[in-house]
Amino acid sequence: MKRLVLVALLCVLLGAVAFAETEDEARVALQNTLMELEETYGAELLPEEQMQLSFLIDWADRYVESEQWAQFAEDFGQCQDAQKLSELLNTDYMGINQAEEGLMQREEARQRSIEIVQAAGFDLEQMPYVSLGSKGGWNGWEVRVSQIPGEEQRTPGVMLDLANDGAVRYMEYLGEPTEAAIGAAISEQQAQEIALAFMTQYVNAEGEAACTAQAEDSHWKVTCEGQADQQPCEVWIDNQTGAVLLVETFTR
Repeated sequence: MKRLVLVALLCVLLGAVAFAETEDEARVALQNTLMELEETYGAELLPEEQMQLSFLIDWADRYVESEQWAQFAEDFGQCQDAQKLSELLNTDYMGINQAEEGLMQREEARQRSIEIVQAAGFDLEQMPYVSLGSKGGWNGWEVRVSQIPGEEQRTPGVMLDLANDGAVRYMEYLGEPTEAAIGAAISEQQAQEIALAFMTQYVNAEGEAACTAQAEDSHWKVTCEGQADQQPCEVWIDNQTGAVLLVETFTR
């Protein structure tokens, strides 16, 4: 009897290992497929589609065995021309590039991201390409706003992690900071006011917060402490332009 139990347990463990290997192999195969499609047809896509495809190559690292991911992999694996690739890049796959019904949808997340980036002090004409991935369930959205479609190096751009209510959980400017100058154009008080206004509008929508600013080489590091039920937040403000360079929320 004990031997039967041990054999059954071993089968379960081996099955789990095989599942993990199969999932890992599927993930790598999908990323290779997307990279081949990018190399073969990328130049024929619109810049927005090039950006989304580049994003999905990285996003495929989130692959898990599910009906939606399996369909996604099958569809892209059968793609044989640029027109079909363009069509697929604009197809909804729940939990991959679209959220379930009742949650913030892709176009809502896109418009919210544009609003946030502009409010942070950046010109969308300099960063016109937006790509998005749904983090599934209630986990929200990851968004990249970029200057150059498909470019992997750090170029002017913004990375966003949004909750499903549109609140910023994390935001980072991807680019070189303003060159340091003698004296700051933005005062400590101005930095605090900018950070507090941005935080109130896009991070914690309710309640008051006390903010303190610390001078760094090219920015002010502003720490805002909200009420007991709010997350503390760190905001970096460019000390020459007043742009919001980074937002990070912390769990109490």
